[in-house]
Amino acid sequence: MILAPRHPKRVPEIENLLYGKDYVLHSKMQQAREIVVMDTLGKLAECYAICDLAIIGGSFYDFGGHNPLEPAYYSKPIIIGNHHSSCKDSVAALQMKQAILISFKETLAEDILILLADRDLSVNMGQAARKVLTENAAALQNHMQEIEKYLR
Repeated sequence: MILAPRHPKRVPEIENLLYGKDYVLHSKMQQAREIVVMDTLGKLAECYAICDLAIIGGSFYDFGGHNPLEPAYYSKPIIIGNHHSSCKDSVAALQMKQAILISFKETLAEDILILLADRDLSVNMGQAARKVLTENAAALQNHMQEIEKYLR
């Protein structure tokens, strides 16, 4: 398991929660452990690239979560909490393709187990997530063309 807090200042808090567990800080990692705590910035994409399942943790509390399109790039199944107003359009696009699972604190463990047990479901969700990205890849270019019409 890789835990990646949004702010490195939260690492001591996470270490307290993990007291007695087999974990290592990413910056001090010399060999793999059961749990890796990311205490460095700029490595989240690498985490998404190697994960089996991406869970957007901050979205389980009313302060929002990370954009789910980053793990979608790597064709990963995604679980997000019900507090995702900061990325509601991305979540809606992923939901339309059944590429994301909206979960709740109370059902998260069950939802994780479902996705880890059903490899086909996980693969299909990941592929659908990547497809959302490819289908919308021209969106910026299309917007820029429309804006340019008014700038001439």
